[in-house]
Amino acid sequence: MIRKIPIAVDNIIIEWIAGISELKTDIFSGIYLTGSIPLNDFHSGKSDIDFVVLCKELPKGETLLRLNQVHRKIEKKFKESGLSGCYITHKYLNIQHSQSAITLCFNQGRMKESVFDMAAVTLYEIKTTAITLCGIPAQALPVTISINDVKRFLFKNINTYWKSWVAEQPSFNSHRLLLILFPRLTEWIVLGVARQLYTLRTGTITSKTNAGYYCLEHLPYLYQPIIKEAIEIRKDMRKRLLNVKNAYYVQPSFKRARATVACANYIIQLFNKEYNLENERSA
Repeated sequence: MIRKIPIAVDNIIIEWIAGISELKTDIFSGIYLTGSIPLNDFHSGKSDIDFVVLCKELPKGETLLRLNQVHRKIEKKFKESGLSGCYITHKYLNIQHSQSAITLCFNQGRMKESVFDMAAVTLYEIKTTAITLCGIPAQALPVTISINDVKRFLFKNINTYWKSWVAEQPSFNSHRLLLILFPRLTEWIVLGVARQLYTLRTGTITSKTNAGYYCLEHLPYLYQPIIKEAIEIRKDMRKRLLNVKNAYYVQPSFKRARATVACANYIIQLFNKEYNLENERSA
């Protein structure tokens, strides 16, 4: 797979790495891109620039203050730059140590300490798909994680985080209202759970778009229209008259919301059935 960093992203990355270099410290061992960019599914205005910075120790004191300044400068220069990621130490390259690890997380323009809650997926991406920007090559890092660790995490994630968005019994709550109003949430939910099913079946991590195409081929015809719509929404970069943060344009549809919930519930149930069968066979 040829991995190409978009020009707009490249400008942000160059400035960010230059800012980190100016800190004149040796605590940084490597900088890596994960998420949509290595998977060739980056969409400007929608996708985050997901990153991981490996550190000998987490930045603190004066170094942390100056690192914050680097991020603030980038946020000011590149409106909604999309930089989102974490600073972790070498210890947490082992999944057994990272489950409850505290990392330095940067998201939505803010730096804060945070639990490494996406450790399983992030570490597996470092091991398999990450782009090395500088420092130790990702493939040379002693990352200790298996695909079974990832699957266990996905099982928990799909039955907590995703189920909270698509409850079994339809109800008119805040989540449902948002889903009715914003097409982007159909993309996010349908393709989000599609990725989990893809990983369970193939043992690899793929992009949201690719997972959508996979489900078009492997799910019942009943769900094809909403999966196609989710893919089209992801690819739709047109500016809309009514929108929130550009990508979240307003286009109310009860039909789209119902189809989204039905498809997501089906994928969640299918995931659980296949996950449990897989565990029974390996027991």
